[in-house]
Amino acid sequence: MIHINEYITMRKRIIELYGIIKNRTYRVFFPRSAMFSINQLEKTDKFSTTENVDTGYLERPTLQIATIEQMMNIVPNLAKPSLMGFKNPTHCIEVYEMIQEYLNLWMDVAVHIEEFAIPKIDELYALEAVAEWVFSGYAYQITLKREREQKESIGNIFGDFPLAALMGIVDGSENSKLSFVSYLDSRLPAYYRNLKPTELESSVDWDNSVFKNFDIC
Repeated sequence: MIHINEYITMRKRIIELYGIIKNRTYRVFFPRSAMFSINQLEKTDKFSTTENVDTGYLERPTLQIATIEQMMNIVPNLAKPSLMGFKNPTHCIEVYEMIQEYLNLWMDVAVHIEEFAIPKIDELYALEAVAEWVFSGYAYQITLKREREQKESIGNIFGDFPLAALMGIVDGSENSKLSFVSYLDSRLPAYYRNLKPTELESSVDWDNSVFKNFDIC
């Protein structure tokens, strides 16, 4: 059972992260086609190859503005993950860690405060898909960050003895390989997994007034 003070802190953080997911924008490269449904793509005007028109403009990654909420709809439509990326690569760290914290907090609610409903499972998984997409960039940026910190540490400790670092005196084990963690797969209570779609839909009708302003994950 979660203490009331811990619950209040958790609730405030969930609301804060929700606002960021919904409203904070990032400069992202991705093909325009990822924003269209299949039906919309089928209705897209087809240009004649005899005309001087760039017929591949929909598939070419271009710099655009997107929120994390919008990325939830874009990521599933990518032909391959590498077609999308942040203009500022370090944003991978911020986005990945925010999403994972948000999902983990909702799993705390699902496990410890059963009287409150959690967002729809498919929406949570759509959000997790964004985290999974960004993970490779996140792992790379974290590795670079660790290497920079290690070099600074080496410089401070062995400033007068530069050969010491080259001889392997400093352990580089901090650069161990990172692995993606699915909080949904590892923490989601079996109750939610066993529900049929109609039952799952009705489960969000519980008294959930403290989160009544939440309209997505």
